[in-house]
Parts: sequence; C-alpha cells; structure tokens
Amino acid sequence: MPTLTLKDVPADLHQAFRRRAELNGRSLNKELLASLQAIAFPRQVEPEEFLSRASQLRQKSAISTTTDEILAAVEEGR
Repeated sequence: MPTLTLKDVPADLHQAFRRRAELNGRSLNKELLASLQAIAFPRQVEPEEFLSRASQLRQKSAISTTTDEILAAVEEGR
C-alpha cells in the first residue's frame, strides 16, 4: 500500500486532527485517511432521500406553541 508523507503541517491543524481522532476513537492516521476518503469519494445523497430526512427533522423539531403563548412569554421577559 502506498505511503503519504506530509511536511510542514501547522501545529493547530495537527492538533485539530488529533482531537477529531480522539473524539472518533481512531488513530491520527485512520482519522486522516477517513478525511481524505470523504473528500475524494463524497457520499452522494439522492434528492428524495435528502428531502425525506429534512422532513423528518422538521417534524422532530416542530414547536406546537401558539402565537399568543409566544407573545405572553415575551411580555413576561422569557
């Protein structure tokens, strides 16, 4: 398998990838490979799937508060 070497990586970028690797439970090498794969092979989402997921999120975050309730809360300083 080929090897890739990066030189002169800024310290803040290195640290950011290290943090991401820790959060994702991966080594720094695996995190970098995952990031490169995401760039090289972006996941294509069909428009119908995107719209369906957006609709599901909208339903989950729907607020059932009336205008009167909102105005009353504003008047109370909330």
